[in-house]
Amino acid sequence: MERRIAHLPAQHRFEIYLDESLAGFSDYLQSEGVRTFNHTVTLPEHRGHGLAAVLTEHVLEDSRAGGFSVIPACWFVREFIESSAGRYDDLLQSSASTDEK
Repeated sequence: MERRIAHLPAQHRFEIYLDESLAGFSDYLQSEGVRTFNHTVTLPEHRGHGLAAVLTEHVLEDSRAGGFSVIPACWFVREFIESSAGRYDDLLQSSASTDEK
């Protein structure tokens, strides 16, 4: 199956497709050079294949390339960054912004 990721800036969303079927998405808010990732979903029929990780790596790399800082409000994005051995720490807005309340 062909895997493709699309960025839909007007919808503040990245989508991942398997062939032509939507398999998941990551929603974000964007303001003043910061992307807040608040929701990442893999559709039920596509779970268990690592697609959320593939998508999250892509959105973080895209954010870096675009000069954006990141606030990982979504638990999956937060845990992905935490488990990345520092690879994405430079993207974090600030430790105060990512602390849970």
